[in-house]
Amino acid sequence: MYFVYLDESGDSRFRENIREEDDFFILGGLIIKEKDLFNANKIFREFKEKTFPKDLWDYPLHAVELNQISKHKKTKYKEFFTDEQGKQILREAYGIINTLPIEAITVVIDKYELKKRYKTPSNPYYLAYEILCEKIQKIVKKRGDENNNFALINLAECCFNLTNQLNELHCNFKKDGTTYSSWDNILQILNIESNEKSSFYDIADLICYAFRRHYYGWLCINLNRLPIKEDYLSLMQNICTLKIGHILFNKSIHVKVFPEPRFLKKDKETK
Repeated sequence: MYFVYLDESGDSRFRENIREEDDFFILGGLIIKEKDLFNANKIFREFKEKTFPKDLWDYPLHAVELNQISKHKKTKYKEFFTDEQGKQILREAYGIINTLPIEAITVVIDKYELKKRYKTPSNPYYLAYEILCEKIQKIVKKRGDENNNFALINLAECCFNLTNQLNELHCNFKKDGTTYSSWDNILQILNIESNEKSSFYDIADLICYAFRRHYYGWLCINLNRLPIKEDYLSLMQNICTLKIGHILFNKSIHVKVFPEPRFLKKDKETK
């Protein structure tokens, strides 16, 4: 069986401002085979226990906070790390997940473009989850692996908005199907559990954040704004192998963006 761990990054609500980092919403995470769960979880847990004080071992990893600790008043990281130490931890974390037997999968909903193209745009959660599950269904079915012919979707219960939104959507989609395909290879149950039971929720957070920052950087370049400095996505290139969506990053990494990316024709890396 495949296990899918999901997280979100960005704001799903529609706002009046445009061309800022909350202009888009990301839903994604990772896919891993059941046989690889134990060792992969053990490797990342050991990294976390080596890197963080004991008080933070079970604290959900928040990449957005680690990237600029001083900017977040309520973060627990401020008690232990400086801004530069936080960034170094992130770089090390991405290096670790880059070695794991996992596959990153993400969907970007560009809210600015969505509002521009549709008079009554759909809920970004709905769009992202429908697209994501259709991709998971196609991946599992196409591979036809007898030992991995189903996918179980997992969420951390501490992410209240995410779990509430997706639990309702999952039930509706399994009952009524979607516009494009059935979900025969996705289990009807949606597993919601404590994030302390698995390192994969931390990893899903890291993956979503890397795509968020890189997509924002791509927008900045096309908007003639100052580019962002960090490039966490390139540090986990080994797990970005799924051929879903357009090639926007590093000439090889695909990402599914809906609607079609705004500056697609102008981007020299796009094929």
